[in-house]
Amino acid sequence: MPAFSEEKGDDNKVGGSADGFLGWGQQTLNNKPQTHIELAFSCKGLRDMDVLSKSDPQIVLYMKNHEDVWKETGRTEKVSNDLNPVFMQPIQIVYKFEERQDIRIRVFDLDDPGQSIGMADFLGELELPVGQ
Repeated sequence: MPAFSEEKGDDNKVGGSADGFLGWGQQTLNNKPQTHIELAFSCKGLRDMDVLSKSDPQIVLYMKNHEDVWKETGRTEKVSNDLNPVFMQPIQIVYKFEERQDIRIRVFDLDDPGQSIGMADFLGELELPVGQ
């Protein structure tokens, strides 16, 4: 039995409210529950792509949309000279409980300030569904 209202705007049920907010960080969109989650990242044993220093990794997160196209969703900060970075900046996404959501996590070596991802060295990637 859900702990939230299944009827939008029913203030008399647990967690219900006029704007569709369900409480506990959950909301509804098209009568499907969703919430915001933060993804935190770290890497171990990255390849060293630089000659005089270590790689300067940054993570770029992509989500697949309804047309099966990958769209950039967020980025972490760049961590300088570190092959085992712990990224301090999480990436927030909307988690939809009743939908499959695929994410792609790509790691790049950004050497210069302002360098575009297209010019950065590719270090690796991982694709997985959210919630596993």
